[in-house]
Amino acid sequence: MSLFKFNDSNFLHGSNISDVVATANTYNGYQFKIVADEAVAIATDAEAKTVDIYVMNNIIDKPEIENTDDYYVVDGENIRAWRLKNHIGQKINMSQDLVYFRDTGTAQVETATVVLEDTAIGTSGNAEVIVTANGMTGSPKTLAVAVVSGTKQVETATVVGTITTAGRANCIVTSEGMAGSPLLVPVDVVLNDDANAIALAIRTALTANATVSAKFTVSGTDASVVLTAKVPAANDDTLNIAISDGEGEGACVGITEDATSDNTTTGVDGDTPSDVAEKIRTALTSDANIGHAETGYFTVGGTGANITLTAKVAKANDATMNISIDNDNCAGIVADLTSTTTTDGKVPITTNALMWADLGIGDLLVPRTVTDTTNTMQWKKVSTANDYNLYLEVINKTAFGLFTVDKNTDTVLGGLLCRIKSAI
Repeated sequence: MSLFKFNDSNFLHGSNISDVVATANTYNGYQFKIVADEAVAIATDAEAKTVDIYVMNNIIDKPEIENTDDYYVVDGENIRAWRLKNHIGQKINMSQDLVYFRDTGTAQVETATVVLEDTAIGTSGNAEVIVTANGMTGSPKTLAVAVVSGTKQVETATVVGTITTAGRANCIVTSEGMAGSPLLVPVDVVLNDDANAIALAIRTALTANATVSAKFTVSGTDASVVLTAKVPAANDDTLNIAISDGEGEGACVGITEDATSDNTTTGVDGDTPSDVAEKIRTALTSDANIGHAETGYFTVGGTGANITLTAKVAKANDATMNISIDNDNCAGIVADLTSTTTTDGKVPITTNALMWADLGIGDLLVPRTVTDTTNTMQWKKVSTANDYNLYLEVINKTAFGLFTVDKNTDTVLGGLLCRIKSAI
C-alpha cells in the first residue's frame, strides 16, 4: 500500500497525462519516466539526474477493493502521471513504503599518532597503550610495548705534536649525509702550542663551524677532540676526524699527522615515531581481544606514526572508543591519552524500522533505478543531490507507524512531508 498527495491544492492547476500505460503494478507515489506513452522505471542514476520524472497520483476508482490502502494500477492499466518538474517548491505527503534504501553500515575507525619529544625514544623501556571500546572483552585493555632509545655515535681523535712554526692546521671531518663531506675546517695555532693547546684550538674551530655543530656536539679534554652525534642512529662507518699540518703558504709545522680517528661508541638506531607505531601495531594485532585476526574486536592498521583500529562490525558510534599512548617506564613519548574518531560508526540499515530511524529532516530523496535491482520505482536517500534536476527534501516526518497501517501484513508505516526541489 502507498499513500501520496500534493500538500497544496494548487497542484490541480498543473497539467497531467491521464493515458500513460503501466508496465508493472504501480502505486500512487511511484516515480518513473515516460517512453512511448508507457511508465518505465528510470535506468540509471545518471539518467535520474536529467530525465523528466513523473509520479502516479490516480483517483481511486476501483469500488471492488476493500479499502483505499489496497489501491494500485496493474500492468496495462492507465496511470494519471504528474510531471514533478512543474511543481518545484511545492510540498507533498508520502507514506514510508514509497522510500526504500538499505546499507551495510559503517565500521568505526579510531586513529592515534605517536609523537616523541625528540627524533627518537629518549630512554629504553615500555610504552603504555590502553584500548577502550564498548563490547570489547577486557576493555579497557592495557599493553606494555618495548621501545629502545638507541645510542649516539662518538668519534675521538687525539692530537700529538708541538708547533714549531705558527700558522694553519687542517682538521678534516667526514660523515655520511653531512653537507660538504669531507669538510676541511682550518685551525689557527701559534708557536709552542702543545698537543692540549692544539686540541683546544681544533675544538673551538669545530664548534664555530655551523655544518659540524648542526650534526655533532663537540667536546674533549686535554689532547682529545670528540664528536658526538646529536641524534641516535645506525653507526656511520665513514665518520672520521683527520688532523695534520696545513698545506702551502701559511701552514703550521709540528703536528704529527693522524688520518684516522677512533670510533669510541658505536651508533645504534633509536625508535623513531614510525618505529614505535609499528611496534604498537604489532602488539595490538597479537592481542586476542584487540586485533587478533580471529578473536579480536578490531582490524589494526595505519602507516608511519599513525595507528588505526577499525571495528570489525558496523555499529552505532561508540563515544568511549579510544587509544591512549604514554610512557610506562620508557621516556620520550609525548603523552596522547585521547585518540581521534576518524570515521563514525553507523548501524547497518536492514529493516524498514532502521531505515525510518535513519531518515531525518533535511535528508534528500532521489529516484531508485533499474540498477538498484529492486523497488525500482520508489525513492532512496542520498548524501547529496547537487547535480539532480529534481529531488525531494524531507521537511518533517511522523514517528514510525503514525501515518497508516498495512492491513494485509499489520506493518506500521510512517509518513513524510517533503518539498520538491531542483539543483539545476
